Amino acid sequence: MNLKHTLTALFAVPLLAGCGDKNAATDSGSTDDSRADDSAGPGGIVFTPGTAQSIPKYESLELGIDGLDPATAYRVTLVLAENVTTNGDGTGTFVSKFDGTSDVVDPGSSEYVVVIDQVNLEAITPANTAPAQEDPNDPSGIFPRFGGLIVVNLTSAGSAGTVYPVFHVNGGNSTYLEITDGVPTEFYVIGPAITGE
Repeated sequence: MNLKHTLTALFAVPLLAGCGDKNAATDSGSTDDSRADDSAGPGGIVFTPGTAQSIPKYESLELGIDGLDPATAYRVTLVLAENVTTNGDGTGTFVSKFDGTSDVVDPGSSEYVVVIDQVNLEAITPANTAPAQEDPNDPSGIFPRFGGLIVVNLTSAGSAGTVYPVFHVNGGNSTYLEITDGVPTEFYVIGPAITGE
């Protein structure tokens, strides 16, 4: 059963799941179409799939992240591989840009490689970040469902390249992920590499 069918079933039957500590994550580098294993990674955060993936041109992939705090609003941003240096444990350093209020992660033109077109089974306007830029004083963000799970649908946009999905807390002076000297100052976790063909 694929992730969408699992989620559809979960919408029908509420799931009570615990939340892990949201201070770490896993990032592995092999290519496989399944979760790396069934156990939670550091901090209880699990990506599904948990390994690097390729998406054929104009096709899609569902990516889930579990173990998040259901009371916290999150964002997801797709960052071009050349704009992030990963440490292999869900952390890394980023190229920055100034958004008018803060230094934030520069995702590059990742929307030409892979876009987000669904969040928790609901269609959105395809973009490289979800939700769209908002008022940081009234952030809505993406709230996890089923006790700590967010699912995004990723679609290859037609240009070859690799992106990293970065999940982060929706807060601070900017709703984008704020950084100092390339290092995020807000909670974040880097997911597995996603290559658009």
